[in-house]
Amino acid sequence: MERYCSWNTNTGHATGTIRIKRYAVSWFLDELVKQNCRFLAELSPIQISQACIRITDHNLWAEVRLFLRYLTDYEGVKSDYSTIVPHYSKPYVTPSVYSIEEIRKIEETVDTSTLLGKRDYAMILLSSRMGMRSGDIVRLRIKDVQNKTNIDIIQEKTGYILHLPLLRDVKSAIEDYLSVRPSAQPDLIFINVYAPYNPVTTSTLRAALKKYIRLAKVDPGKRKSGPHALRSSLASSMVNDEIGYETVRKVLGHSSKNAIKHYARIDIESLRRYSLMPPLPTGEFRAFLYGEVE
Repeated sequence: MERYCSWNTNTGHATGTIRIKRYAVSWFLDELVKQNCRFLAELSPIQISQACIRITDHNLWAEVRLFLRYLTDYEGVKSDYSTIVPHYSKPYVTPSVYSIEEIRKIEETVDTSTLLGKRDYAMILLSSRMGMRSGDIVRLRIKDVQNKTNIDIIQEKTGYILHLPLLRDVKSAIEDYLSVRPSAQPDLIFINVYAPYNPVTTSTLRAALKKYIRLAKVDPGKRKSGPHALRSSLASSMVNDEIGYETVRKVLGHSSKNAIKHYARIDIESLRRYSLMPPLPTGEFRAFLYGEVE
């Protein structure tokens, strides 16, 4: 174990990655010991298969596979047992998406005649109209928006710069809130409405959005009801409007070019144009389908 972790460290893996590898391999070795396999020379396909079955976090199978390859390359194990470890693909999760009409109802439900409503409305618009992450919204500073036509911030999650035009409605909502906002906390925009006026948290935004979804009588069903659902909804709407994926990626602040590919999967109308007619079944397959096989 220690030699394996040291080898991974020397090959440039990060500390967090080493921690995951240690956890996965420890679990795997523990399951082997439970089967009375105490030496590498005793490894067998059956024991490896049984150990993998008992590792209930299937995401760790890939780490076990890498460890077995390491044993073959560096620890004298003669057979490469990595091919025995099953492959696991994470199930595809459909993004939670709300329609334009539903989002409009949610926004219109907010009572902007109150300090609380003005604050919540500005935060929700930053999420629904500009697709900003909740962590970036609550960390937004007054100087980031005051007398500005764009927002330029370092994203909390990725560390990359996010450059967005400050939409007129969003800017107006922020200015409306700042006009009545208590003078405490001169740096951050969004603070609690009661003393001691601490900065809001992402939990504040999540709770507010859930409240307004309920007040708007929008049934979320199995959809998520946090700010991320508004980001997903904006991305889906942009893709459906045939806005280029690269533009959508930049608006959402994703660093990877593959990050928005799952939004394309729900763009059914665009995908329909590229569908292919399957060939008619023939031969033994046709016989099987139509019950012609005795």
